[in-house]
Amino acid sequence: MIVTEKLTGNDCGEDKQVRELLDGYAGAVKRVSGDGAYDSHAVFDEITRRGAQALIPTQANLKHKRKRLEDIQRPRDEVAWLIQERGRGKWKAEGGYHRRSLVETAFYRYKQLLGSKLKARLFENQRVEALISCHALNKMTLLGMPESVAL
Repeated sequence: MIVTEKLTGNDCGEDKQVRELLDGYAGAVKRVSGDGAYDSHAVFDEITRRGAQALIPTQANLKHKRKRLEDIQRPRDEVAWLIQERGRGKWKAEGGYHRRSLVETAFYRYKQLLGSKLKARLFENQRVEALISCHALNKMTLLGMPESVAL
């Protein structure tokens, strides 16, 4: 289910939208998953401030000074430390990062059913179109998802 959305232009980074996205959700947030586009101290700090766990991998080429776990003061630094100590694959498996693929599947379903391009020309109209599309996809999801069976 799509519980919050924010359509942005090309001039705005995804990481700048996290606070507004989280504000748009009325329930309690336990975990926030995202790809490398959300890798910033500000994003990690905002998620942690709300009492949630940030499952966002740091950049693959991150140059992070080795620290002891006790010396780490910011949430993003802890993730960088864990990835350096355990490896990216193990960090993803232990943290449940694979659940992010459900979001990718939802966007694939959105694009297959509703198209990958918006029809409206004006940005404000595109926002409305995207919101209506999200509601339509949620309605279809509530009607039932197909069952997959191994043959």
